[in-house]
Amino acid sequence: MNKPCTGIPASLSKTERIILFTLLSLFIVLRVIYAFHLRVDSDEPQHLHVVWAWANGQLQYRDVFDNHSPLFQMLCAPLFKVLGVRGDILLFMRLAMLPLFLWCLWIVYRAGCKLYDQRTAAWAALIGGAWPVFFFTSTEFRTDDLWAPLCLASLAFVLTRTPSWKTASGFGVIVGAAFATSMKTSLFIASLAVAALIVLSFVWWKQRSVPWRQVLQFIAFAFLCALVVPGIFVVYFWAKGALPDLYYCVIEHNVAGGRLHQHLLTRQNHIVAIMLPVLAWGSWQCSKFAASGQRMRVAVAAMTGGCFLLFLEEYWPMITAEDYLPGVPVVALALAPAILRMLDKFSFIACKSWIRIGLPFLFVTVQIVWLLKTEPLLEDRTTLRVGIVKNILKLTNPDDFVMDGKGETIYRRRADPHHVFEGVTFQLVRAGIISTNIPAELIAKRAPVVSKQRLPRDAKDFIAQNYLPISWRLLTLGKIIALHSPAKGESIEFDLVIPERYTLVTDAGRVEGILDGEPFTGARMLAAGHHTYTPSARHGRLELIWAQAIERGFSPYTPLPPDITTQQD
Repeated sequence: MNKPCTGIPASLSKTERIILFTLLSLFIVLRVIYAFHLRVDSDEPQHLHVVWAWANGQLQYRDVFDNHSPLFQMLCAPLFKVLGVRGDILLFMRLAMLPLFLWCLWIVYRAGCKLYDQRTAAWAALIGGAWPVFFFTSTEFRTDDLWAPLCLASLAFVLTRTPSWKTASGFGVIVGAAFATSMKTSLFIASLAVAALIVLSFVWWKQRSVPWRQVLQFIAFAFLCALVVPGIFVVYFWAKGALPDLYYCVIEHNVAGGRLHQHLLTRQNHIVAIMLPVLAWGSWQCSKFAASGQRMRVAVAAMTGGCFLLFLEEYWPMITAEDYLPGVPVVALALAPAILRMLDKFSFIACKSWIRIGLPFLFVTVQIVWLLKTEPLLEDRTTLRVGIVKNILKLTNPDDFVMDGKGETIYRRRADPHHVFEGVTFQLVRAGIISTNIPAELIAKRAPVVSKQRLPRDAKDFIAQNYLPISWRLLTLGKIIALHSPAKGESIEFDLVIPERYTLVTDAGRVEGILDGEPFTGARMLAAGHHTYTPSARHGRLELIWAQAIERGFSPYTPLPPDITTQQD
């Protein structure tokens, strides 16, 4: 007679271990391939430009603008320096994000072992890791790759340990490190605070036994410990004389952008008021799957994930894919038990080991298929963006200034280092809170090369009049001075605003004539102001262009790939 089925086991069978290890290995292989093929987001070179500044003795905020906390960029600087100057630096820096991805999975797994059991923990880690918004965004090189595991670590630390001074201090230090990585930590901690308050209030209402005094003492001590890491950075930048720059870039700039969306704080309150009880009920249902004595902790974890996504959707002024990073694994940790125990009520089916394993395996497999369908695995979509860096290294010298929107050129000083044209900056410019004058900066720095993507309209107009396209999204000093061949001896007049070494080129034949009263024999230094060229022979379209571009193999007549703006731009 067959033994009755007693439910789904908490431990992993040998077969299941092999399947989980295979899936994890597949994740790693996919991450490596996508590191070299995944489309490039505009944030990635922005972060890399700041890392370049650290690696070359410049100071974040004072020498280069950045509206992110400094820990991530500072930690990446040594690796950047070891890799050296290379056009494909982004792809190798992406590989360095793989350990942070695995760290996230490990945190979820360890927390799941404490709150549930080993089997639930393992599948929760894979389900969270395979979610497309998490998988792809954490593949990119960005500060959020460190921010996410620090947020997860803070939650896991406080929920899997006995409340004590040691727990409070560890939790506080981790939270402080998260703030030193991204100020978005405020949203995660607010979600945790609301979740803990709701769950503790429910326990108090049911049992009248919550030690509120000890809770407040824990919070106070954790708060003091959370000041340690940010405090170290404050002292460091103060000693460098750059504390006002730090305050403006990280606090004032972002807060000013948030004020433009203050209406969200009141407009969405009714939605939040409706959703919080729903989340509380759902979190309590999730807690029924918890290990013995862990129900309240699981309820807090599930509620934290739900509150984070709710507050992000309803209150956050500018939502981007990377903002979801710490929330997805927490939600996966709450949902995984429900997925695994979906068959519990059908014991005659749940007894079949292949069905027990097959259900979560099918779920993760669907996610992987979703990944492959969302982003082609073997299609290299990095070539053009990497080409910008390769071309700038070939075209310019290390001491040349360039101008781009967010640091796309990575290795070169920007003509205007104090304005990076990300979303908040654009909003502040449109609102008249900050002003820019890119044309004046280009003239003052004599910037020979620009990338006009994401620049303000006045800058684009100035570039159109004084620069010529020579490669994808790169333009160099120059202008068309004749669209067609003028009559022999007929003078062509033009004006320059940026003095540089220029030459004349044509799309048909050799250029022969008189430039400013002297025979044109090749490149020469031209001052800003009015100039005259008189051709000695007929030719086609005539361009004046920065001589170094021609000398280094670039041409205004090279056909360029179409420039299609995407969401990542």
